[in-house]
Amino acid sequence: MFKRKVSKELIKRIIFDEDGQGTIFRLDQYLLPRNDIAPEYGFNRAERNITLYSIYLGEVFHGGHSLYFLNPSGDFYQRTLDGLEEMKLYEIKSILLEAINVFPKNEKMNSKTHREHLVKQFDSEMLDKFQELDIKLAKNQCSDRLLQYIRNNFDQILIEETNSKKAFE
Repeated sequence: MFKRKVSKELIKRIIFDEDGQGTIFRLDQYLLPRNDIAPEYGFNRAERNITLYSIYLGEVFHGGHSLYFLNPSGDFYQRTLDGLEEMKLYEIKSILLEAINVFPKNEKMNSKTHREHLVKQFDSEMLDKFQELDIKLAKNQCSDRLLQYIRNNFDQILIEETNSKKAFE
């Protein structure tokens, strides 16, 4: 079980730093090592939402939406959508929904193997759409709203792991 390894005062300084992007970057340094995003691994709802946002952006910025869907992080696209909604990051949620809609209709995307098979079949038009969405995401990070969400949920950030699914019911 995760025990707080940093003081609450340090966390407060990180979260309430005037530089919002710096806040997000520094907070990631503490959350991402706990990168088991299934609720039974100890993230509470706020931490999970922030982590899924960070993973989504990180994957897209390192290799585009195709990388996001090809990596295991793509398994969590529905949880990511739910988290973006909860954080009121509607523009980013819309971009992810557009990326999901690049996949053929009625295709189940619940496994990396199946998504990989689908992406390999993409034509240049579909890959161009992913690239368009990559650029759109880079311009719409909504960091002010994310920072507000983090600050509003300060009391839920880096607390002991819950080890409970109840936080997500």
